[in-house]
Amino acid sequence: MKKVALIKTKKIVSVILTSIFILIPSISIAASITPISDSLSTIKASTLADHTIQFLATTGIQDNSETITITFQTFDLGVIAFGDIDIATSTTDCTSPTFADVTVAASAAAGTWGVSTSSQIMTLTAPTDASSWGVTAGTCMQIQIGENATGGASNNQITNPGAGDYTIAVAGTFADTGTTTIKVLTDDQVQLTAEVPQSITFSISETDVAFGNLSVSATRYATTGGGNNDQTSAHTIGVGTNATGGYTLTVEGNTLNVGAYDITVIGDTAAATSTGGEQFGIRVSDSGGSGITVDPTYSHAYHYGYDGVSSASTVSIASGASDTTTYTVYYAANIASDTEAGSYTAALTYVATANY
Repeated sequence: MKKVALIKTKKIVSVILTSIFILIPSISIAASITPISDSLSTIKASTLADHTIQFLATTGIQDNSETITITFQTFDLGVIAFGDIDIATSTTDCTSPTFADVTVAASAAAGTWGVSTSSQIMTLTAPTDASSWGVTAGTCMQIQIGENATGGASNNQITNPGAGDYTIAVAGTFADTGTTTIKVLTDDQVQLTAEVPQSITFSISETDVAFGNLSVSATRYATTGGGNNDQTSAHTIGVGTNATGGYTLTVEGNTLNVGAYDITVIGDTAAATSTGGEQFGIRVSDSGGSGITVDPTYSHAYHYGYDGVSSASTVSIASGASDTTTYTVYYAANIASDTEAGSYTAALTYVATANY
């Protein structure tokens, strides 16, 4: 019997394992700033304006190498510098912030923000000790530029571009970015007009008053009831106007007269009443209104005067627009023992003239 030898062979398969390493670079994704706004004092084209920029620093600033840049598309920053700018921060969000100003200068320093401008870009550099003076995550920041910042009207402002839509972009080396859009108009003002009609009020409460029987021994005062020996007012006059120059109240007319006989007027220098001689005079007190000056001829508390026989005599002047002033008018008369008998009359004309 033939033997067959079986030969076993081994196949050695060499497997080479190759390790493949894929390097994935670290990508820093900027946080979106929200909310962000820029409020201008005017959005009229080619006009100087203040800016108040507010935004929430989502990530915050904690490194003194970090900067915030604000790019004003097409706006003209002119000679804006750190002295025209206020920076403030609030630890609360931008819904109801309570801002505290920080120190700014041309260059950053300990506790001081640096501010510089180039073309349409404003760069804010964090303080050199930003770890303690920086902006934490969630801080609301405010940048005021122009007359709304410390310094007021002496500050420079930014010039608006022509009418259109423009962006204000916040970025920089800190990890937040955001953009707000500004609408600039050819004209942002609505012109309103109104007319206030000229107005004057003038009234005389009574136009018929009498002394009754005059006496050598007692001063008589005219009243609506026929006269009185006690000092009593005869009537009132009301005057008011919206004239910027106020008004003038005058009186003119003859003294008490019958035929060729007149009772002597006291004149333009107020005097006390005195029995035994002829006197005719007026006294006026005022109430209400503003800017009122009663002429000294008529303003004394007890003395009387009158000088309106030959021309109008000024009773009172209001220096400007005035509510109604009420003038209380008193008339006094005395006679001498030889004053001619008769029924004496006098017609006095009061005129209120508005001075527009």
